[in-house]
Order: sequence, then C-alpha cells, then structure tokens
Amino acid sequence: MIRVYVQELATYNSMYGVGKWIEVSEFEHELQNLFKEATLVLKEANNHYGIDAEEYEIVDWECDVDINLDTIYTDIKALQKLEELLENAHEHDIQKISYLLYEGYSIDQIDDEALDGIVSYENWDEAIEEFIENFLEVPNNHAIHFYLDYSKIQRDLEIDRYVEYKGTIFANFN
Repeated sequence: MIRVYVQELATYNSMYGVGKWIEVSEFEHELQNLFKEATLVLKEANNHYGIDAEEYEIVDWECDVDINLDTIYTDIKALQKLEELLENAHEHDIQKISYLLYEGYSIDQIDDEALDGIVSYENWDEAIEEFIENFLEVPNNHAIHFYLDYSKIQRDLEIDRYVEYKGTIFANFN
C-alpha cells in the first residue's frame, strides 16, 4: 500500500546510485538487501574501503490511497503505523486520516477516538443544515430557515472548526 524509494548514500556519493522502491511492511529486510547490493557495487568499482554500505535516505513515496505523506515520508515507523491504520480502514476513515494528517496530527495521535471526533459532509449546505438542526435545535422544516443567512453561518463555522479539504467539509470535535 505504501512504498518508499530508498537511496543508499555510499553509492550515491560515489556516483553509482543504488536505490530501489521498498514496501514499508518489508522495510527492514529489504533495506539489508539494499545495503548488500550497494556494498557489492562499491567492491566491484574498487570504491570499497572496508566499510559496508550502512546509510540511506528516503527520497520519494507512493501510496495507493489519496493521502499526502510529504510531512512524514522520511519516518519509516510513522509510515508503518499509517499502513496498519489504512489496512482495514473504510473509505470514509481514510478521508478522515488524510484530513487529520493535513491538520498536523501525528500518526500517534490518530486512533479510533480521533476518527470518531471527525464528522464529514458532502457540501456546505449539508453541514449548515445539520448545524442548525442539531446545535441550534431548529427543526428542518421550520419557517425560520427562510430568514437564515447560510453564507454568514458558513463563515462562522469556518472560524470555529469546520474545514473544506479535498471537496469535503470536515468538522473536528476532538
């Protein structure tokens, strides 16, 4: 589900550049294989000075779902935890996880309780109508709806805790 491109640094600095895409679930094992391959390249090029390849950098990432990993892609433990979260997540939970990462949550802060505290809406009208009905306790068919200014309510909700992210409205009640 999540893959990272790992560049081995000894070969990179020697201008040979050994690197490969690695699934985060297989990271530790595949990293050792990358180090062996890089050490072999250095030996074949007569650039091995008794120290095997041992340093790496994660330089890119791919994810099967629409989540921006720019802030965490170099942290393999966080990526492994994220992959565990995503493994059995439904689409609406994946959207919530993506939103929480966008809001600056760390992977350690994202759990069932955090996900339960997020409510999503398809559009602003739906969010505003639910806000009016549930928080202001005005029934949906009440005549006062004709006097409400939805754009001002939207402005106030945006100030409070409602955010539009990737075309969905999220309310964070955590």
